[in-house]
Amino acid sequence: MPVLIVGISPETDLLLTGRTAAMAPDVDGQVLINERSAVVGEIVPVCITDAHPYDLVGGIDKE
Repeated sequence: MPVLIVGISPETDLLLTGRTAAMAPDVDGQVLINERSAVVGEIVPVCITDAHPYDLVGGIDKE
């Protein structure tokens, strides 16, 4: 799933935050990415590994 990297998580420096094309900023949840190998503004493929009521969690898909 393509995700736009929008920043670093305010909870921890170990996570990036992003959003999909279907997520509105400041309204919908976010995608938490558990690695820091992307930069803000980049669109990366993310494999979703967990889902919460508002947020998704995943890692960057290397394939």
